[in-house]
Amino acid sequence: MTSLPLHTRYVTGLQAVTPGASAYLQPDGHYGLNNAGVFWTPQGAVLVDTAFDVPRARHIAQAVLHSGRDHSQIAALILTHDHGDHSFGACAIPTPRVIMSSTAATALREAAAGTRVRYGSLHGAGREMMETLLADKFDFTEVKYRAPTETFQGEARFGFGATTLRVIEFQNLHTASDSIVVDEEQHVAVMGDLMFADSHIPMFMPRSRHWSAAMDQVLAMDLEHFIPGHGRLCSRDDVRAHRDYLLWIYDEAERRFRRGMPVSAAADDLVMHLGPYAHYQRADVLINSLDTLYREISPDHPRSSFNEHLAQRWHFRMRWRGKLPGLTDPLPLNTRLGGFRTLSEMNMLGAGTE
Repeated sequence: MTSLPLHTRYVTGLQAVTPGASAYLQPDGHYGLNNAGVFWTPQGAVLVDTAFDVPRARHIAQAVLHSGRDHSQIAALILTHDHGDHSFGACAIPTPRVIMSSTAATALREAAAGTRVRYGSLHGAGREMMETLLADKFDFTEVKYRAPTETFQGEARFGFGATTLRVIEFQNLHTASDSIVVDEEQHVAVMGDLMFADSHIPMFMPRSRHWSAAMDQVLAMDLEHFIPGHGRLCSRDDVRAHRDYLLWIYDEAERRFRRGMPVSAAADDLVMHLGPYAHYQRADVLINSLDTLYREISPDHPRSSFNEHLAQRWHFRMRWRGKLPGLTDPLPLNTRLGGFRTLSEMNMLGAGTE
């Protein structure tokens, strides 16, 4: 196995992965702070994913355009899935081509149509959680929906001069459709949110065993470098660890489900028995992931609404703040309101919506 370059550090900005691929990293990788990938091709840069808001997306675009490469225009933007941190900034990327799976494109269009209602209707603990997650880190006032110009299903190959990128879709794992983008010659994969580094994984689909099998498919490819959706750059060993985590958390959820433990009690018990994962960030997503895993074990387990999902996380966070990695006291109210307000009022129904 080839190690990652020694100069690669988890710091904000464009980081070289191989001569033909880079990553744009956004520490600390928590909510909304995702990574993007860049493949340097003879026709220009191919950007994989963008950012949660327009200012951050512009920073990514400028880093690519001023990289000093001979072909520094952005030839295309490939979106791995519909979640806002990876897709909302698409409107700020200067490229004629936007590519994503047809399933993800439908999900993004539907999300755009309902964004203001979805966030504006949050209340109580659900609203408190969203305000804390945003913490005024983002400015959504310029976000507008941008439709993809090209879609695909299953798997596709896109040529950019002598460079061919392989885009592989996986359905109903993290979202209804998540793609990875692979440069086989560079041995690099941009994983989107099918992989997080050193972090508990937010699960929304009751398909963890299929997700772990997808990681085995990735490991069967001749790849050495992996750009996760959030966190530091990764190696094959990290992909194996990610697969093993998925198997572990399913087993832990099933054990507690069979004992008749409610989700909230199961989450409280699990955080006291994390073993090798005690250092992982985002511990507050465990309660939501257990809720989803209970549905995987028993389809009769009720599904939480968006507000209930956030409220679960808020109450768990309040019980464990300061005791687990990444769970600090909430920010003062006047610090939190700005980001939430702009998100609930952003112009996702602006130019380009069909």
